[in-house]
Amino acid sequence: MHVTILIPCKDESAAIGHLGDALARLPDILGEGHSFAVVAVDDGSTDATSEALEAMGAALPFPVDVRRHDVNKGIGAALRTAAEGVGGDVVVTYDADRPYPLEDLPRLLQPIADDRADVVSASPWHADGATHGVSPSRSFLSRAASSLYRLRLGRRARGLFTITCGYRAWRRDTFTAALPRRDGFTATAEMLLNALRLGARAAETPSTLRSRTEGHSKMRVMRTAWAHLGLLLRG
Repeated sequence: MHVTILIPCKDESAAIGHLGDALARLPDILGEGHSFAVVAVDDGSTDATSEALEAMGAALPFPVDVRRHDVNKGIGAALRTAAEGVGGDVVVTYDADRPYPLEDLPRLLQPIADDRADVVSASPWHADGATHGVSPSRSFLSRAASSLYRLRLGRRARGLFTITCGYRAWRRDTFTAALPRRDGFTATAEMLLNALRLGARAAETPSTLRSRTEGHSKMRVMRTAWAHLGLLLRG
């Protein structure tokens, strides 16, 4: 299985070294029978993110394609840029600050390999999931938004607990069909909604959401909450 990992980045120079260390473990995490590529999008960073990504790419034993936005456009725009010409059997979206363990990747890929799912999310709100050091405001926003999305989706969201997660494995054709129109932090939720409306099979695996240890979050809770409300109302 060929796995392409897409990573949006904005002012993440402090995190890229640790990200590279995590990505370097991929062959050990997944074992034989897998190949890898990374597409990283520097979304208008004002620090040395691009240079750090180039250095990371030079050190990793698989291809790293670094793409750039001259100005910050948002996660959704970065995912659309990363998706251009994307190859592989499976596309994985991942955040540069590593909020979820990359070691969970085998559990995200297995339902796709077994043809039981088209998209699989890491889920801290699953009964066996957890959080560590996550602020109450972020936890509340994610839980509340996920609950409202489940109500909106009805049966299509059965068995899903986390709608806003950025760590997902996608069958490649499902990923390209579900790309978001929105640019901001709601893009990950929009993509899952798009996929479910297209009839994709969605699954989750429990995971642990951790607070970042380098840099700072770009998400503004109230602005993101209003954006989720707009997505819920307009679809």
